Amino acid sequence: MSSLQAHVDDYLRLRRALGFKLKEDERTLGQLVGYLEAASAETVTRELAIRWARQPVGVHPNQWAKRLRIARGFAGYLQTIDPTAEIPPPDVFPVRRQRATPYLFSQQDVCRLLAEGAAVAQPDARREL
Repeated sequence: MSSLQAHVDDYLRLRRALGFKLKEDERTLGQLVGYLEAASAETVTRELAIRWARQPVGVHPNQWAKRLRIARGFAGYLQTIDPTAEIPPPDVFPVRRQRATPYLFSQQDVCRLLAEGAAVAQPDARREL
């Protein structure tokens, strides 16, 4: 096991002890370590992390930003152990938040919801749904 992979394992163990699940982060950081090792890098650099994050071609820049966010978290941890590790900047990729279209309840919807709520609150008045 490489020293970078050992650091990833320690990072994930620490974060999981704090209550995070990190299944996607584990897979993503494994890909980052593979990329860094293929580049013969001994630590995370800004340039390599950005190049790695941009690898999946044809995906939305939000996906690149997510990969870089995961790399940034690990790089911040690694920098406490290895001062030569670089933390990539947070605003490399534009992130567009997409809000769900709000649903507007009609008066009929509201009346039906109130009636169902009243039926649940009064067990005698239950009716089949």
